[in-house]
This record gives sequence, structure tokens and C-alpha cells, in this order.
Amino acid sequence: MNEDISQRRQEKIDIKVEIATGKDLLALRDLRLLAIQSKDGHVFAATRESVEREMALTEEKWREYFFSNNGFVSVSRYGAEIVGMNLAFEKAPEENLWRMRALYIKPEFRKMGIGVRMFSMGLREIIRLGGKKVSANIEVGNKDSWNLVTKFGFKKVSSGSVELETGETFHYDDVELDDLDDPELIKKIKEVLNAG
Repeated sequence: MNEDISQRRQEKIDIKVEIATGKDLLALRDLRLLAIQSKDGHVFAATRESVEREMALTEEKWREYFFSNNGFVSVSRYGAEIVGMNLAFEKAPEENLWRMRALYIKPEFRKMGIGVRMFSMGLREIIRLGGKKVSANIEVGNKDSWNLVTKFGFKKVSSGSVELETGETFHYDDVELDDLDDPELIKKIKEVLNAG
């Protein structure tokens, strides 16, 4: 392992977590493409065809991808570099149901608490925007993601699978948090964000 990476994990480094703006569009695009082409691409159910499709998107289509449906992106920054992101969008406005997806952190910045901070920022923003419920799907066996969502009270509501072009099957659990007004949840979000 790179000595710099090991040292980063041992010391508290200055990572800023915030909501992305339109000025971040190209950096978000680049991080998304890195994520789906990485060894972790399977957690996004990325296929060669879907990667090629995303690589061909125009700037306007990327803007829609990240910011449509009342959507936003929580990001983590190390200096000026975006090293992690988590998308959220309003899935069913009539139910105030939101969807969080595509949580990705560059490997050299993992195991530092960045994911929980971005996730907390996303939940806080959904609450601020009037969301009442939020859902996500987690790859079966992804213990880090499962630990993250259960920390905030998400519950499994269903399971599913997608056949990938490689012949492999991607299995996932749908999880949902249906009480964003819970005082304990609000307290937990504040604690996480204040500790960072």
C-alpha cells in the first residue's frame, strides 16, 4: 500500500463534505466514469454497454443525470479534488420519497468516515427539501454499505437481481427509511456532521 495512503488513514485529514454545485459538473462526471469503470463497477450494475452509454453523454445529459428530479450530489473534497460522491433525487414527489444512490469514494480515501459524512449530508438535505422517506439499494454482501444504512435505521424492504452481460448476476437489497422526522435520526445526523 502506498505510504501516503496509509498515513492519510492514520491521521485526520481535512475532508470537506458539502452539496455540489453546477460548477462541479465535469468533476462529478469524471468521478462517476472512474467509479463505473473501476473494479467496483459491479456495485453499480455497470455493464460494458452502460459504461459506453454514459461515456457518450453530453454535458447537458450529465447535468440532468446529477441535478434533475430535484436532485443533488453530496461530495467530499480533499483540497479542490472531489474524492467521493453520493447522488440523491426525488423518486416519487407525491409520497415525498427520495432515492440515494451511487455512493462512491476513491479507494485511497476509504475507511476514514467519509461515506457516513456524505450520507449524513444527503439525509440532512433531503429533510431540508421536505422528504419524508428515502430508499437505496445495497449489493448483497456489501457489509460496509449495509452497516452504513442500518446505522441510520434503514430496513430491508425487498430483494432483486439484474443479469449482467458478463453472465454474472448482481443481487441487491432494497432498503428504506420511512421516518425522516425521527428525533433520534436528526440527532445522529447532527452528531456525524459536527464531528467531521
